[in-house]
Amino acid sequence: MIEERKRRRDEQIGRFLENLAGLDDGERALLKRSAGQTLAESGRAMFLFFQKLLPYGVPRRQEESYFLLATLYPFDKRQRQARQEQEGEAAPAVERIGGLGDSLRRARNEQNETGFNRRLARLLDADAQQLPFQLRQAVMRLANDWVPINWAQLAEDVLNWDRPGRYVQKEWAREYVAPQPQVNER
Repeated sequence: MIEERKRRRDEQIGRFLENLAGLDDGERALLKRSAGQTLAESGRAMFLFFQKLLPYGVPRRQEESYFLLATLYPFDKRQRQARQEQEGEAAPAVERIGGLGDSLRRARNEQNETGFNRRLARLLDADAQQLPFQLRQAVMRLANDWVPINWAQLAEDVLNWDRPGRYVQKEWAREYVAPQPQVNER
């Protein structure tokens, strides 16, 4: 039963991300302008969301989480670039990316470490109502730095944000403080 629900959720997330990737530039701009708004406040973006993005069978209690992700996705310049490369028949490079903690670790360097540490601390402390603002700030920073985001994992994490034990937050913290993998140069 639990495996069936997990499989169904993974399929829904996959369809959702496919739907997002298929949006045109005007639709992406409409969603981007709705970043920070609730579904009820979004006006025309609400129609787009229900018409083209939300997969069938997503529980109503998860609609706001999916909408949050839909409004953040257009900020990711790497996704747009990958779509353009696919349209041009060039194969995009496959890069193994963990969760958001991994992405933030990749963006961190000696000059910005203090700011990234504060950003992650605020994000990990965020409750469900604070999450949209804190997550939007993090995604926009990563997008501006062209750091990859694992959208499927981010969707799973946002949907599980309020779970007992805060396992999503713990995983992001683990990923963030993990040592940089050593690159073997030959």
